[in-house]
Amino acid sequence: LEQLAPALPPILDGDALAGHVTAQAAEATGLRRGTPVVAGAHDVDAAALGIGAAHPGAASAVLGTFSINQVVATEPVTDPRWQARSFVQKGTWLHMSTSPAGAVNFDWALRQFGPHDTTGAGDPAAGVTEAMQPDAGPDDPLFLPFLLGSPHGADVPASFVGLRAWHDRAHVLRAVLEGVAFNHRTHMAPLARRLEPVGAVRVCGGGARSSQWTQLLADVLGMPVEVTDTEEAGALGAALLAGVGTGVYGSMAQAVDRTVRVVRRQEPREGERARLDARYRRYLSLVDATRWVPIADTDRQERT
Repeated sequence: LEQLAPALPPILDGDALAGHVTAQAAEATGLRRGTPVVAGAHDVDAAALGIGAAHPGAASAVLGTFSINQVVATEPVTDPRWQARSFVQKGTWLHMSTSPAGAVNFDWALRQFGPHDTTGAGDPAAGVTEAMQPDAGPDDPLFLPFLLGSPHGADVPASFVGLRAWHDRAHVLRAVLEGVAFNHRTHMAPLARRLEPVGAVRVCGGGARSSQWTQLLADVLGMPVEVTDTEEAGALGAALLAGVGTGVYGSMAQAVDRTVRVVRRQEPREGERARLDARYRRYLSLVDATRWVPIADTDRQERT
């Protein structure tokens, strides 16, 4: 390690000036020679900054391809259910609980079942609106959103449970939306118990465009959620780090204060919270019930 240390770059804060574009790099990239280069951050770290969820106690969620759930703290808190990563500035830690069981499940459902737009692609806005039309009932189907993977182990597959002849596409779509929200709760609830986040959960990602889906998320989490005025939170966060590193802003707090605006805040609705709590308990029981148990070859031959 001592022999390798001289070859490694220094560890810098995300808003620290790391160097400048050299003549060789300028020729290769087309960037202006001498352009300052700031250290930057991992994409979801930058996203947390871009929605103003970078201070200790801040909670955030990315309602996107992955289910990403994060809480910032001043000390690392370890748990096998999440990663405790150094954050964009020394002395802060981002606790991130994730799985590939995110909004991509809804994209899949739209491709399979519709509604589709004029090009034949799934129409997310129309799909969410349709999903929220029927009155919720106790016999509504449930969906386990594990098409690409599960936080409960590789042997838990995606599945619909409780489908009946009277259910239609809207019920199926709502089950998918709920399933994704339930998976966020699976990640966020343990984080909240251990780290006690302060304030609302800031939400970004494609699903954050839908006020109906973010309201569902607030109801499922039992926590207020806030959406800001940027659709590309990671890009904004990277730009803010560059702004601090080059002196445009005096600090990350000032950068966030000047650029990030909350455009929607949604509180959990008590009636819906009680209903969804009951469905979440059924959801967890289904997760346990659908674990695949390997069948011995002899047993498999007997059963076939």
